[in-house]
Amino acid sequence: MPELPEVEAARERLETLAKGKTIKHVAAHEDTIVFSGVTNASFATAIEGKVVKEVRRKGKQFYMVLESGPHTLFHFGMSGYSQTKGKSAPTYKVPRAKTDAAQWPPKYVKTVITFADSDGTVVGEWAFCDARRLGRIKLIESEIPEEADVLKSLGVA
Repeated sequence: MPELPEVEAARERLETLAKGKTIKHVAAHEDTIVFSGVTNASFATAIEGKVVKEVRRKGKQFYMVLESGPHTLFHFGMSGYSQTKGKSAPTYKVPRAKTDAAQWPPKYVKTVITFADSDGTVVGEWAFCDARRLGRIKLIESEIPEEADVLKSLGVA
């Protein structure tokens, strides 16, 4: 199970790629378990064209704060991971399976988000993957993500 350091590392990698960039395209694969409270198509439509202001984390959940709501929320569950195109996914102390940086999209992908500069030049792609389908992808409808019930109910502020 990804622990806090792995989730924080994933958040940092996503923020490095996405902060200040526009979500040019979202390829969201149908999965009624992983996409929680939203369909894959609705998820893609809701975030395409928006600019990522920052990527934050609370507990084991991390989320993209977009220029306007809804915002995205990701949770790896027991076996989820993220991967950036052209780079191997990080491995834990005892890797379950090595990822191949050349294979794109990666195995068990649930969504691939393509980021671009303001002029439309693609700067990278990021994938959320989950073999066991225990992770979750949600939309936060609140304009201020931290005020959403899913985040407010996690521990202390």
